[in-house]
Amino acid sequence: MQRVTFEMVLKLIAPKILVKRARPGRPAIPAEKQLLITLWILGTPDSYRSVSDRFNASAIYCVRNVVGILNQLSNQFITWPTNEGMITSAAAFKAVSGFPGVIGAIDGTHISITAPKEHSESYVNRKGVHSIQLQVCFLFIETTFKLCFTGTFQKIYGL
Repeated sequence: MQRVTFEMVLKLIAPKILVKRARPGRPAIPAEKQLLITLWILGTPDSYRSVSDRFNASAIYCVRNVVGILNQLSNQFITWPTNEGMITSAAAFKAVSGFPGVIGAIDGTHISITAPKEHSESYVNRKGVHSIQLQVCFLFIETTFKLCFTGTFQKIYGL
């Protein structure tokens, strides 16, 4: 995640974040630290215990707090088509593919890259090739891409 994205998310959630003492005598956990802890938990295979030790704060408290707020804000960013839009999209998808009742498609692919000089092992996919993943969500309502995401680098261990 880029710094500017982090700052944008922090600006959205900071006014809603519960900043209270985790336990009597312990200092409150600032909004920025709560977001950092949550991102760490969501982006790594670390346990809540190890993250709590690393950040000297209750990871489970932070994650519940931040994810709850993000869930409340989700309707601002995730929208579903109207009934009319779904009918239009389903008709367009059927005309193109022959599949009835489908309003869109989502798919992903790996884009091969030259091995980076730093952390090259993080870019190796399950087939042993250096790549980044591209995910695309296509809705036929406006016949445009609604989401196009190239993920951050991180190897998923065990795959």
